[in-house]
Amino acid sequence: MASTLTVLTWNMCGVERWNGCAGTGSAAEKAAELVRTVRTQRADAVLLQEACERTAGRLREERNGESTRWQVAFEPYRTPTGAAVRCTRGSGRAGIALAVRGRLEDVRYVAAPQPHDDIRRGVLCAARAGDGVELCTAHLTPHFAATPGPDPRPAQLAALAAAADASPAAVFGGDLNTLPPKAEGGVMPSGVWPSTLYDRYRECGQHGRRGGPATPTHAGGFKIDYLFTDLRRQGCRTLGTAFSDHAMLLMRVEPHHV
Repeated sequence: MASTLTVLTWNMCGVERWNGCAGTGSAAEKAAELVRTVRTQRADAVLLQEACERTAGRLREERNGESTRWQVAFEPYRTPTGAAVRCTRGSGRAGIALAVRGRLEDVRYVAAPQPHDDIRRGVLCAARAGDGVELCTAHLTPHFAATPGPDPRPAQLAALAAAADASPAAVFGGDLNTLPPKAEGGVMPSGVWPSTLYDRYRECGQHGRRGGPATPTHAGGFKIDYLFTDLRRQGCRTLGTAFSDHAMLLMRVEPHHV
């Protein structure tokens, strides 16, 4: 069994017409950036949000001199009418994706409350074959201080945490569109976290019981991208990139409890 598991999460900003994504590079450039980072950081698993289906699928071709192939699972975003959201320029559907070097088992879309009048994002989970580590990629609904109506994120976070709780070992996260628990004010309220999440799990860059100072992951200067685990962390890095308005987040863990 490998002594480390390296997990990368990245919101690829693949839908060019969405806020902040214009001018962040072509689908081919984003795919090249993803593959380059996977190679240089020796990532074993990748959680993607705002990914174009064909861009995420590029990992299936990635070998880098190794015999183990990658497997990719993809779940498209849906409009309020149920239609799949499309990327532009022939890149296929837009959505969330899970990819591992090896095989995925028990791939499933996790039911979580979604807004009736906005894009339906969601949570996609699977177990990594061999060690059974549960992996979940999530993209939660943005909800700003001025947004009318109920905030769907508490129920979405609860569904994500419940999916992780069902496994003896998990790494999960993504673009949670939520500020850290200690963040006050701002345009995106943070008081939506499940009360036990930071007790049972540790976030990639967490210091102390409730988070502590957070390295920004978004071009706006705040943190909304996360990786949580109940495994022993060996390292956490935030990797800047010119090909999205989100930085990449990379975490190394021991893929078994000690």
